[in-house]
Amino acid sequence: MKHLFQKLMMLTAVASVAFLASCGEDEETLPVAPSLSVSAISGSGATVSNGGSIAATDSITFSFIANTPGGFNTLRATGSTSVEFSRTSINAEAGETAATIPNLILTTSAADAGGTAEILFTLVDDESQTDTLTFTFDITAAPSPEARVYSATLLEVITGDLMNAAFFSSTTGLTYSPDDVTSTSAAVSPTIDFGYYYGETDGAALGSPSWFDGSNFSAQVASWGTKNSINFVSTELTAAAFAEVTTWADIDAAYDAGTDENNVISSLAADQVYGFLTDATKEGGAKKGLILVKTITGTAGSDGRLEIDVLVQEDAN
Repeated sequence: MKHLFQKLMMLTAVASVAFLASCGEDEETLPVAPSLSVSAISGSGATVSNGGSIAATDSITFSFIANTPGGFNTLRATGSTSVEFSRTSINAEAGETAATIPNLILTTSAADAGGTAEILFTLVDDESQTDTLTFTFDITAAPSPEARVYSATLLEVITGDLMNAAFFSSTTGLTYSPDDVTSTSAAVSPTIDFGYYYGETDGAALGSPSWFDGSNFSAQVASWGTKNSINFVSTELTAAAFAEVTTWADIDAAYDAGTDENNVISSLAADQVYGFLTDATKEGGAKKGLILVKTITGTAGSDGRLEIDVLVQEDAN
């Protein structure tokens, strides 16, 4: 009986070992879980960290390193954008652990300023294991564009023969005589902003073409097809402060703080700064600018001259 019991014990032990060995062979060992890293760079070339920011109208490019010992299957982006890179779409082979995933490029608009973008990236391997990463970035206001500069522009005082270059276009940066405007088939008058004259009581003065049309100097613009109307302001800016103005926003601030002078500004003085706003109907639409009076020579004679520097809300030169 004792021997039989010992045999049964031995058989039971052997069976247990066989069962455990069988279970060990059937248990599946999963590969190491996938891991994802994401880096980003703005369109201006700056590195964008998770939680960082880009300026509105700029773009952001995401690059990925996907480690998938279990084989690359899918990378999804959801949230502020929705994109999926599948094994088929990027031509990866089944079981491939180092798939080349295309960069993801997003472009922001001015309307996005002040917002925050959040994107959830989900990496999936062929065993349905995942790794996730949430990337957020703020969208700040776009920087103000650089203003266009016209330096040392010389306006000649108007003359009765209509030959002096008394008129200025902030679109072209050129000066024109009334004859220049009418002796060509080119559409010059729609680009012209203001003209220079010297009056007995006004002294050195600037007027918009529409002002000239209703003045004693109407002959200067009589044959023009378009006579733009602009508004002038006088400002408290000094010549030194004018030199510090570089952007459209700077021009806005200087103009908005000025004193309204309507469509003509008289008694010009050297080193004074004046602002102007073009009519919305002008070619290119409404825009603001600043005028620095540098020198005034002569008076109403044909030798009268006004030297100015101009900043305008056009693309920088």
